[in-house]
Parts: sequence; C-alpha cells; structure tokens
Amino acid sequence: MLSYYLTGGLGLTLASVGAHVTLIWPPTGVALFALLAWGRPMWPALWLGSFLVNLHVGFPPALAMVIACGNTLGPVLAAEALKRTGFDGRFSRARDVVLYVAFGALAGMAITASCGTAALLAFGVQPAGQAWTVWSTWWLGDALGAVLVGPALLTLYRPAADDTRLGARFEPIVAWNGLLVAGLFSLSPLSPFGTGLPPLFALPFLLWLALRFDARHATGAALLLAVLTLWGVFVQRGPFVDTDGTAQLLRVWAYLLTLGIASLLITALRSESTRALAETRASEARYRTLVENLPGAVFRSTADRRQKPIYLSDGIEAISGLPASAFTSGERTLAELVHPDDAVADELAASLTRRAPYVIEYRLTDASGREHWILERGRASSASPGEACWIDGVMFDISERKAVEAELAGHRQHLEQLVAARPRH
Repeated sequence: MLSYYLTGGLGLTLASVGAHVTLIWPPTGVALFALLAWGRPMWPALWLGSFLVNLHVGFPPALAMVIACGNTLGPVLAAEALKRTGFDGRFSRARDVVLYVAFGALAGMAITASCGTAALLAFGVQPAGQAWTVWSTWWLGDALGAVLVGPALLTLYRPAADDTRLGARFEPIVAWNGLLVAGLFSLSPLSPFGTGLPPLFALPFLLWLALRFDARHATGAALLLAVLTLWGVFVQRGPFVDTDGTAQLLRVWAYLLTLGIASLLITALRSESTRALAETRASEARYRTLVENLPGAVFRSTADRRQKPIYLSDGIEAISGLPASAFTSGERTLAELVHPDDAVADELAASLTRRAPYVIEYRLTDASGREHWILERGRASSASPGEACWIDGVMFDISERKAVEAELAGHRQHLEQLVAARPRH
C-alpha cells in the first residue's frame, strides 16, 4: 500500500490532463508485481493505496472509491490472465514478454483507463469532449508503469533459473558504473553538458547489461535510466525539457517505453539463444557418446575418389592404428591403406554415379602391417539436387567374421573331399 501511494504521488507531479491524469504512472507496475508475486490477497492493499492517492489530489471520497475499484480491477484481471496463460515472471522467453505487454500493459490497463475515465465524466470532473484525451493519457501512463516497474520488481523477486554470469566478476560493476555515468551526463540535471548529449548516449551500457547478464540487470538498468530522466524533468533540465522549461512528456513516455520493452526483449532472446546453444551442445555430446560406443568408425568425407575425411570418429584408430586427426588433417589417407587388389575406388565411383547407398568390402592394412577386412556402408548427400557434396557412412572391422567364414569354408571343403573319397558300393 505504501509503495503504491508513494509512487502514485510521484506520478501525479507530472500530470498532463488536469491534476489527476498522467503519462507516467508507476503504481501499475507495483500492483502487477504484488499480484503476480503474492496473489489475489494483495488486492485490498492496492485498493487502499489507490484510494488514498485519489483523496490526496482532492477527489471526493465517493469518486476516489470508484477510481480505486478500477485501478484494482485492471491489474487483478491482468494478473489472472497472465497466470492462466503460463506467464513466467523471470522473462527468460520472448513469449513471456509478449504476454506481459499484451495482458499486463495493454489489455489490463485499458480496463483501469476505462473505469477511471467513466468515473471522471460521471462526477463531472472532466467534460465529455475530453473523454478521448483522458482515456488515452490514462491508458498510456498505466501501460508505461507496468512495463518499467513491474518487470524490474518481478525479476528481482524471481531471478532466472539459468542465471549465469557470462563475464568476469567485475564486468557487471564496470557496466553499471558506465550506465550511471552516461545516464547522469545525458539525462540528469547534473550533466555538465546541458542538453548537448543525446538521450541514447547511455544505450550501449543498457545493451551490455541486457546481452551479458540476466533480466534483473536489464530491467534494473531501464528503471535507473527512467529515474534519471524523470529527475531531469522534475527540475526542468535535460534533453526532454524545452528552453522555456516545458517538459516534452510524450517524448519522455516514448523513450521510457522503448527502454522498458527493448531491455525485456533483448534479455529474453539472449536467454533463449543460450538455452538453445546448451541444448545443441548436449545433443552433440549424446551423439558423440553414441558414435564412440559403436563397434566401428563413423565418417563424413568428400564425394571423390580420395574420400578426404571431413569428420572421422575415434573408432578409426582401432581399425587403422592411426588417430583420426592423421586423416582429417590430410597427413594420411585411407586410400593408401587399402589393399591394392581391392578396387574400392571403382566400386565407390559406380555407386555415387547411381546416387544410391553402397556396401563395399575390402582389405585395409593398419600402421603395424596387420590386415583387416572392412565393411563400409555409405550414402552420398548433397546440399542441392544433382550435386553430391559429401558421403556419410560407417566402417566396421569384419576380420573375425571373415576368419570364421574362411574356417567354415575350409571345413566344408574338407567334408566334400571326404565325401568324394568315400568308396562307393
């Protein structure tokens, strides 16, 4: 209640329609945070905070009560919609950003603006001709508060589960100090350059924090720049204040909304790409484990007579006596180990011409001079139709099978000789 009341009082100091409608209304972010973090039991405190704020600006109690009902109903319905759609307050997915902006900032705040505008018109505080101006200003101000304040509080309350500091220990300290200095020089009344520095001067440090760290840093950076901007507006100094002291509140609103949404989207997309990279690496690790446990060698090679390996698993060492790196580096070739009497290259060329899978058996002499029988299965793959770019395949050592087959053939021949030598009666 107290935070709602205090932030509401600050927002009304920049009222742009009368003394009660503003383009900058932080309490909506406070309300959404409270409801998403602690649930519906928080609504009485929010209602009381809104009621007291509206009493503070001089509204009669009845009108303050009606406006407080609208200011509570919008965030309550928005929070319920977010919970039902699977929203995650850590903002680690782009989907969460879209849901929050759609339901929390736009749809939910349209309810508060509609209720508040209707109450002002019904009590005669605003003429009917001002209805659109009141409603649009109310809606935009509430949406900005939801985008700027809500995510900063939610990410601080629920840090991302995959929070990993990508940089050194002192990197965030450097980034935050750079952001503060750039913000002070370009946005605050302390700037020694007057209005000479553009508002985007601090943007690189915001991007640094959003790309390198989790959502707490990104949303906190956006909120810090918002505070510095509003400080300059309050004291009528800075890039958003004209020479006559008039604040350009619509430009302030657009700048702050851009900071809020950009910080959320960048950190969400970074989190998604980080998870995708981790999943890819895990998949590669599972594939390598599978390949390493195969009783043979998996390869990808060029689709020519030399079959220069592009990838070759470690299983080749058991077959050739040489590490895979000896072949992938070009130091040795598999072709030079093939027995000269086995026309492997000719059979391979014929298979590639037919664009069909092939099965070849041949002899290979390893580094120690030992001969192995190899069964090779492969298939040509291409990046574009009609052009064979590489061969994917696997090599198995079938020497034991060949030895057994030779032994069986010898026994068969011996039996045939015995049968042939048996006397006939």
